Amino acid sequence: YSFKYSARPGTPAANMEDDIPEKVRAHRLEILQTQLNAQQLADNQKQVGKVEEVLVEGMARMGDSDLTGRTPGNRKVNFAGDPSLIGRTVRVIITEGHPNSLKGKVFRPWENC
Repeated sequence: YSFKYSARPGTPAANMEDDIPEKVRAHRLEILQTQLNAQQLADNQKQVGKVEEVLVEGMARMGDSDLTGRTPGNRKVNFAGDPSLIGRTVRVIITEGHPNSLKGKVFRPWENC
């Protein structure tokens, strides 16, 4: 996560004059987040076609009945599946890479030959 600067009580910077205008802070944050999103998207798109072990955490926030979970590398993966998979580890093939998550489907090798 990234944020605009704000003084933290008890730090040397908290007593310094803040002379950076709000518009400049907002613009700098926008530049940083744009770059981070582009890098994250590129990294996530490189995952397409890989099979990952995903710990199913629960229902996804978006998607009608998608589940969500995390890879061993802590990447979020959304995929269609039965809620009975929650709490289990499932092999998922990654089909899409997005800036903040991956999309996949339960890996069934007999279907992917």
